[in-house]
Amino acid sequence: MNRSQRRGSEGCFQPLMLGLRLGLGLGFGFGFGFGPGLETAHAQEEQMPEGWALPGGDAAPESIAPPPPVLADPEPEPAAVPLPPPPPPRQSAGAGKPPPRRAMAPLTPAAPPALPSNAYVHDGFYLRFGAGPVYARTSVRTDRVSQPDVAVRGIGGGFEFWIGGTPFRGITIGGLIGFNQITTDEATVGSGGHAPGLANTALAGVFIDSYPDPHQGFHFGGWVAGAATEVKTEAAGGVGETDFSGGGLALAVFVGLDAWIARQWSFGALLRLGGSLARDRSQQQSGQLLKQGETYGAAVLVSVVYQ
Repeated sequence: MNRSQRRGSEGCFQPLMLGLRLGLGLGFGFGFGFGPGLETAHAQEEQMPEGWALPGGDAAPESIAPPPPVLADPEPEPAAVPLPPPPPPRQSAGAGKPPPRRAMAPLTPAAPPALPSNAYVHDGFYLRFGAGPVYARTSVRTDRVSQPDVAVRGIGGGFEFWIGGTPFRGITIGGLIGFNQITTDEATVGSGGHAPGLANTALAGVFIDSYPDPHQGFHFGGWVAGAATEVKTEAAGGVGETDFSGGGLALAVFVGLDAWIARQWSFGALLRLGGSLARDRSQQQSGQLLKQGETYGAAVLVSVVYQ
């Protein structure tokens, strides 16, 4: 083929190549640029209601529908509400009961102040004063007919004063003095006469008083004392008066009960039973006259004691 023919054939292929290049370029351009768009359009066409068609399609809607409403911006989510606290754990049977109260140790009262060692104890120095009614009978006998026998009996009064100490536990020893007096209008003179009479007895001696329990008030004891007895009567029924004044010995036993009224003071009473024997020798013109006086009786003495 000559050059002119070759150029003629090449001139025929140039437009072909140019068209091929443009076709390939446009094909690839539309294929990659519009291919997805067409598929989307077909999908939208399938989802569109009747009377609608894609732009450029054969069918056209009878009336143009308004564009779809523009969705407003989504409202912000409300703030998160805090969750309620978890329920309390389930309690086992009996857990609803209040816990057992723990026993409290008993309160120990404060110890009282210490008392003196001799408080409320019959110990140490002893002092007693007692007074009360006395019932006694005093009789005087003589060895002369001219001097009749006399008897004085009745209720009178007496007192005693004791003072001492406690050499042994519960044992008190000391001295005492006392006095008893009886007066009556019915003293017996001689064989049947009556006249006013008086009998006095003075005592001075020693005593012993025992408290089995020094903290308590029960006590008992006795005393021995010298006794001075005096008896006076008036003449009655032609019988002369008889006066007696003699000395002798007296004995007594007692039992009593005291109650504490202070640390070292107590108050109580005692019952005393006792008697005395006294003699009087007087010298008269006719000779010596012997008189003998006897007294016995009982007394209830109300006492105040310091010990």
